[in-house]
Amino acid sequence: FTTLIGCCAVMILVPSSAALAQPTKPDARSGSSPNYRRPKPKPISSRVAVTSLSTHGVNEAAKPRLLKALAGGLAVTGLRVVAHPDVLKALKGSAGLKGCETKVCLEKIGRLTKAPLCAKAAVEASGGNYRLEVWLTESHSGKVVVRLERRCDVCTLREAAEALSQAGQDAGKKLKKTWTPPKPRRQVTPPPRRRIIPSPNPKPA
Repeated sequence: FTTLIGCCAVMILVPSSAALAQPTKPDARSGSSPNYRRPKPKPISSRVAVTSLSTHGVNEAAKPRLLKALAGGLAVTGLRVVAHPDVLKALKGSAGLKGCETKVCLEKIGRLTKAPLCAKAAVEASGGNYRLEVWLTESHSGKVVVRLERRCDVCTLREAAEALSQAGQDAGKKLKKTWTPPKPRRQVTPPPRRRIIPSPNPKPA
């Protein structure tokens, strides 16, 4: 409507009742929308050290390629992988740990690489047929938590590497379903020792 004040006209716009009744759209980012779903927190990934690869009937020059394939397959599942070259760097100065798979050695390897898990693989070739094995072991206990065996028949080395990568991926998926990471140990700090100060004026006996 228009109101005349003196010689000037002032127009006041009043919104219609339909516009007042129309609800405002909720902001999906604020979480007020009924269809809004908060993103799920990402699971804490575990750290795994690729410690060794044993081969039979495979050229030694192919080992780095196979180790890289294993590490890649494990990483696809979200595991934080310590690649074999980095493991060797961490074990530098501890030659006795290389190739050692006892519980004591695995515990030391896990401590040096900061990895609660160790991964190793075995590849055996007979002609163009390959047998692949993957193990995931707890470094603090020496317990094998995942073991997988795969075959790649009438395969080239490239296809065998791809099969090993897939075996690592399958092992990582199985690990997440069956394994619970160990809880960190609580470090108990001993109370400070009380200091006894002798009295300056000892009482006579």
